[in-house]
Amino acid sequence: MSSADFLRLLGKDPTETWFRTIQPKSGCNRSRQGRDLHGLDVAALVADNQKGSSVYFVTGDANQSTGRSGAVQDFDVDGCPVLFVEWDDKPIEWQLTAWQQLKLPEPTAVVATGGKSLHCYWVLEAPMQPEPWRLLQRRLIDFAGGD
Repeated sequence: MSSADFLRLLGKDPTETWFRTIQPKSGCNRSRQGRDLHGLDVAALVADNQKGSSVYFVTGDANQSTGRSGAVQDFDVDGCPVLFVEWDDKPIEWQLTAWQQLKLPEPTAVVATGGKSLHCYWVLEAPMQPEPWRLLQRRLIDFAGGD
């Protein structure tokens, strides 16, 4: 599955999705002077990753990035199309079936990070406003014992 297909699966428009790259001990988006990348640019993200940066996408929808240095901040998010949870402290084998053990609906997508966790995503029928989404997201994390 391509990166664009994955984003569409999660209800995201690849051309409007924001990306952040983080290099350990060096900070965010070093190749862009701290600015988040707006729109899927696979070549730029691969180049950052090859320089040692981890690549993340902003799950919320935002039309602007007003944070210091041009990063998306919570205030910028105006819609939340997906819930998610991950576990850094559980075996991968457990994480594969955690949703079943916790009696959660089947995730829309499960992504292996290449590290020690799987990310489970559930696409909502319609994007939520940020405040009620934060409450529901926090409840999911607390219930699932994730982060």
